[in-house]
Amino acid sequence: DFGKGRKPRFLCETMTGNKTAVTLSREDLKRIHQKQIFLLARGGHLPCADFIGISRAELTAQLGLSFPSVSALVDELLEKGILEETGELESSDRGRPRKLLRVSPSLFHVPVFELKSDGFHFCLYDAYGGIVRKEFYPFSRPNYDTCTLWEPDVAEFCAPFLKSISELGDSYRLLDILLSLPGNIKENGAFTSSYLGIVSPPDFLQYIEQKTTLNVHTINRSDSFAYAEQLYDPSLSDYVYVHISDGVGAGIIREGQIFTCEPWRAGEIGHLSIDYNGRPCRCGSRGCLERYLSKDALVEDCRLLLADPLLDFASLCRSYVNGQPQLESFIGERAELLCTALNNMFAMHPVTHVIIGGSITLLGDKFLNCLKGKMEKQISRMYKGKTALTFSKRLGNDSTFGCYHNYVTNQMKIESLF
Repeated sequence: DFGKGRKPRFLCETMTGNKTAVTLSREDLKRIHQKQIFLLARGGHLPCADFIGISRAELTAQLGLSFPSVSALVDELLEKGILEETGELESSDRGRPRKLLRVSPSLFHVPVFELKSDGFHFCLYDAYGGIVRKEFYPFSRPNYDTCTLWEPDVAEFCAPFLKSISELGDSYRLLDILLSLPGNIKENGAFTSSYLGIVSPPDFLQYIEQKTTLNVHTINRSDSFAYAEQLYDPSLSDYVYVHISDGVGAGIIREGQIFTCEPWRAGEIGHLSIDYNGRPCRCGSRGCLERYLSKDALVEDCRLLLADPLLDFASLCRSYVNGQPQLESFIGERAELLCTALNNMFAMHPVTHVIIGGSITLLGDKFLNCLKGKMEKQISRMYKGKTALTFSKRLGNDSTFGCYHNYVTNQMKIESLF
């Protein structure tokens, strides 16, 4: 209802299927529309640096608003310097040329850090998702085994953030700092990564914020990978992304958004136990999928199987693709374990499009076809013939990409640009 003196009301459906009325002020509605204009004038979900712009008429058509309303919103964004006019495009109906609008690439920059086993991978993104700088900041750590955890000193752990932000200086307009981290992440940023063997130091987020004066946002690494997939395939909206590399994790996307069960994540497939009398895990449980299907676990087992102590993961993958019989049998057994975990996940989250990413993709289509065959034999009758298994478009190489785009689309406050 947009009547005079009355606030607009919207009927929203929650994830549980319940419907609830939400009252928005005109200022709330204005911010929503400005965010939509900002995203469209940036080139949509997957912008590119050579995006030439969008006209007011095109914005009006896509937003379903009146032309005067769109013009008023655009004029304010132009006045604030958020949008810029890039030139004119000839009209197809012999009318006046259309002025094109776009977001300035240098309007803002976002530093994103991804935690890896030996340090932080860093990318600085501009307003179009272009990488301006890229670095790797290693940290020293003691040798560790499969049952112990390392808790680094807060100054040592946070040194890469402080160093990179200091080097950027005043050359860039930084909005926030983004961290892509493994494992469950609590509200205060605390996390434990069993496969990396790391426990976050106490209050490290507050430490970074105090030293840099920037807000810090955290996201699970597998969720970042999962979100990125739909940026390359707009037809995707409901799927599970399974990342198999140093560890095993998953991100669940429902209706285009990361699905969580606060305060915990919903995709800890790596810690589904497929053998309650199995191998001990740093998480305290036994038989976790991660202890059988991670890169290190596969290499360790194959070294014993082939009596080759120098075998590495790349050699393992090449030998499997080339048809080494022992490896074909071994990888087939591990594919069955993955199918067991996926079946368990389907029972809790009936999203049956599974995307596989990470180092495991080096096993190639041969592994994917093996997995599909095992799945058809194991899967519940309810899902037979209804599942889809594919490899990641990005192969799970860099979670900073999904982390950045999730932030800009769902978390960034446009008023922070004013």
